[in-house]
Amino acid sequence: MLDVPAVVELAHERGALVLLDAFQAIGSLPVDVAELGVDFLGAGVLKYLLGSAGLGFFYCRRDLVERVRPTQTGWFADENIFAMDHTDYSPAHTAARFQSGTPPIPAIYAGIAGIELMQEIGVAETREHVLRLNAHLIDGLDELDAQVVTPRSGTTRRAHLRQVHRCKGARLAARRRRHRHVGP
Repeated sequence: MLDVPAVVELAHERGALVLLDAFQAIGSLPVDVAELGVDFLGAGVLKYLLGSAGLGFFYCRRDLVERVRPTQTGWFADENIFAMDHTDYSPAHTAARFQSGTPPIPAIYAGIAGIELMQEIGVAETREHVLRLNAHLIDGLDELDAQVVTPRSGTTRRAHLRQVHRCKGARLAARRRRHRHVGP
């Protein structure tokens, strides 16, 4: 996994702000913005937070909220959402300035339910389960003589596998037939 605090330190030394895309990690790894030192974080509830599509969230370090002026926002991002003045862009003085439009109410309910379920299950438990599933998948890929580039160590591996190369087609087809998978 990427050493986020080290990247943040390097960026900050050079005067750069850091936006962490945590969409693939949130819910499968503990994420603490203060510990990581990031300036911004974006994620969503679709993956490991068990929500539905259409709901994301954004963190902005408190001291940056009024310093950063969004270039694309929505109605709910205005200082006075009922002013309805299309000639005056006055963003809210709070993090609301980053909102993109009308909230997706059904997705919010699904997101709340998913987050509550994840709080019951636990992020650490989810990570362990996902790592066990990944290990099972890697074992199967090893049987197919595939080259898995993703780190095999659970301490350095994220929740998802990527970069699988040179899987022998005939062995894969035979395995799929054996396990009654349909398709090419």
